[in-house]
Amino acid sequence: MSAHTQTRSRTCSIRRLAVRAGIAAALGLGLVVVVPGGLGSDRASAAPLTPFEDCDQLAEWFADSARPFVGPYGFQGWPVGVPGPVPVDVATAGVEEATGAAPTGTNVQEVGVDEPDLVKTDGNRVVAVGNDRLSVVDVSATAPRLVGDLQLAAGHVEELLLVGDRALIFGSSRDNPSGRLGAILTLVDLSDPTRPTVQRTDVIDGSYLSAREHDGAVRIVLSDSPDLPFVSSAGRSEEVAIAQNRAIADAAPAQAWLPQRVVRDAAGDVVQRGPLLDCGQVSHPEEEAGVGVLTVLTLDLGAADAPMFEPVAVAADGDMVYASPDRLYVATTRGGWGFPQPLDSVPSWLPGQQAAPVTTQLHGFDISDPEETAYLASGSVDGWLLGRWALSAEDGFLRVATTRDGVAVETGTDSAVTVLAEDGDELTVVGSVGGLGRGEEIRAVRWLGDLATVVTFRQTDPLYTVDLSDPTAPKVLGELKVTGYSAYLHPLGDGLLLGVGQEGTETGQITGAKIATFDLRDLARPSVLDFVVEPTASADVEADSRAFTYLPEQRLAVTPVATDRGSVLWSVSIGSDGSVSTAGQWSPRDAWLSRAIPVDGGRMAAITEGPNGIVLTVLALGDLRPIGSVQLG
Repeated sequence: MSAHTQTRSRTCSIRRLAVRAGIAAALGLGLVVVVPGGLGSDRASAAPLTPFEDCDQLAEWFADSARPFVGPYGFQGWPVGVPGPVPVDVATAGVEEATGAAPTGTNVQEVGVDEPDLVKTDGNRVVAVGNDRLSVVDVSATAPRLVGDLQLAAGHVEELLLVGDRALIFGSSRDNPSGRLGAILTLVDLSDPTRPTVQRTDVIDGSYLSAREHDGAVRIVLSDSPDLPFVSSAGRSEEVAIAQNRAIADAAPAQAWLPQRVVRDAAGDVVQRGPLLDCGQVSHPEEEAGVGVLTVLTLDLGAADAPMFEPVAVAADGDMVYASPDRLYVATTRGGWGFPQPLDSVPSWLPGQQAAPVTTQLHGFDISDPEETAYLASGSVDGWLLGRWALSAEDGFLRVATTRDGVAVETGTDSAVTVLAEDGDELTVVGSVGGLGRGEEIRAVRWLGDLATVVTFRQTDPLYTVDLSDPTAPKVLGELKVTGYSAYLHPLGDGLLLGVGQEGTETGQITGAKIATFDLRDLARPSVLDFVVEPTASADVEADSRAFTYLPEQRLAVTPVATDRGSVLWSVSIGSDGSVSTAGQWSPRDAWLSRAIPVDGGRMAAITEGPNGIVLTVLALGDLRPIGSVQLG
């Protein structure tokens, strides 16, 4: 890192968005890593983070944090390093704008912030990963043509980002020098598409969570947990094993708690080996918060050598990532029945005991400088986040949609929208509205400038409109109850909203995949305009928002659905009046749809996987008529 970068202030000023009157079309921007508790305290407070002064302090802090959860077989309670369940997606955009896919073909949360996926495009070229291979396909002509491929290191290749003539591939493997689960970051040069070549490979201890790219700067989030040489109680009493294991944790050096990094060059030779972090680069709350380390890396894919800048790390465990150009929030959810208890505490499930209320702690960072991340402030809200898009930053405020449990809310579960503001080193609640969907849970959220649309569900689907124009006094404007539910919401422009989810009966029985349009032009009286149902089916977008594509110019929504006859790509035409109708369907033979993204020439490129391997098929927009296909691997 340059001397200029090293001396740059770590409290960069916050970029403020221009205030817009009424229900604005501004975009909410932010990055969040959601942490599902981990091994540690269930206190609701969220004190500001402090960097460790030295390695001795770091080792002592982690040992103290781990001690109550060390048992005769090692760590007891929450599984260390195992992500929690993946929640339902929610999203942000503007109520008067219709948003489409990113330039690389992926349906993203925030305009200008790209997300990794299985397949990427620049319009004329498609780059896909699967079966430990990278494939480059020319789709500029009528028929697709495989022009280059690359065998990748053995491991679980998950997804990639595409920036110009570079691909950054993310994967994981236990085949690394430490023997622990490691994240694999592979940088590939695509300047000659017929001969893609590896430029550099980083293997880092821990789990790869996700990454985001903005203007060539890529941020990668990793979560690592220690692998200490614990003994078991075999051949010894549990009391002796506990004492020995706690002594092992107490004696563990700082290096044992931190991830290691190995870098290989284009020839595969090791050019760097050692700790990923210095002890002073790790920040911690005042109270013990877990035994994991969550790290954010920054790479500049626009630079010739794609340098990795100084990382920032937090003593916490991680699960989900939500990204923007200038903000990063780390959210830690704790409490409830499923979170770990110290070994010597009374189990919360015993009669007469009550679980602690579920709370979400929030730690804010400034990432407006593409070469560094600076800690800003912390706070907390009641409840848990049901999606990686349940947060939104607008005009300097952080808006959070949570579902609160019956411990925090005497009337049982409900949902709330809470607004926080930066006040020194604290994120302070300045406004909140609750009581949404009593007895239900959030299924979808869309932030539309100064408006939030929130869907909850148990038997029917209430869709709420929430006015956020006064951050100190958010209020519910309207409510619409319909059968079924929407799991994903997408703005169509002109006050119309699209919902993708499930149709259901009045008693809550699910009957099939549904795409519906809503009229938000009267926010006090939102209404359903039209809908279409694919019986006995479910849309992939319910689990992954990247599976959805909306093409504003053609007014087409496209999503894979799982049906009783296999995987089907479903194209729905949407009229300017909100009317909807099926435009086309395509079913691959003996294969499963992974993704479908738009490419140049009014076409879609669909990726399928089956017994015969991975195939890319080019389809005509609208009716989804197949034009040509090519085998990838």
